[in-house]
Amino acid sequence: MEKKFIKVLESAMSRYTRAGFLVGDYVEFVKSYKSNKDYKALQDIQKDALEELIKCGLRIRVIGIDDFIPARFPGNPDTSNGMVSIKIAADQGGGRQLYALTVAPSLLKVIDFYPNLAPFPDQFTRPNNEILAPKEVDEVDGGIKGGNYSLPTKNTPLKGSKKKADSYTVNYMAGIKS
Repeated sequence: MEKKFIKVLESAMSRYTRAGFLVGDYVEFVKSYKSNKDYKALQDIQKDALEELIKCGLRIRVIGIDDFIPARFPGNPDTSNGMVSIKIAADQGGGRQLYALTVAPSLLKVIDFYPNLAPFPDQFTRPNNEILAPKEVDEVDGGIKGGNYSLPTKNTPLKGSKKKADSYTVNYMAGIKS
C-alpha cells in the first residue's frame, strides 16, 4: 500500500510541474534580476521590500506556490503548466519567517543543499568568528579535561541546609497529617 501512495503523491507533486520549485526549497535571486521584466513590473514598495529581504543576510525559502489562474480542482493537470507565483521569506530557522513576498519564478533559482546541509547564514556568526560546531570531548582518567565532573557516590549535605527537615512536603510524603 505504501508504494502506491508514493506513486500517487509523486504524480501530483513534482518539481518539474511547478516551475521547478517546491515549498521548502532554498532559493536565491538570479544575478540579473534587476533587468528582468518581472522585476521591472513590480511597484517601488515591492522592490524596496525585495531589497530588504536580500540585505537581511538570511537564507531565503519558498513558503508557498500559487497558480496565476486559480483552478476549481487542486491537482488538476491544467494547473501544472508552470505559470505560478512564488511566495518567499527569510528563514530564521524553526519555522520563523521574515519579509514574506510574492515574486515571479523567473527572478529565482533553487539552491541545493542536499541532504539538508545548509550552512549557517553570516548573521548567526558571533563577532569573534567563533564557530559553535559540536566536537568530541577529551576524557582524562574518567573525568573531562579541565575539571572533575564525576557524580558523587554518597549523599553530601548542602551548605545552609537544616539537619532535620520539618517541611510540609516531607510530612506529606511520609504520610503524616498536619
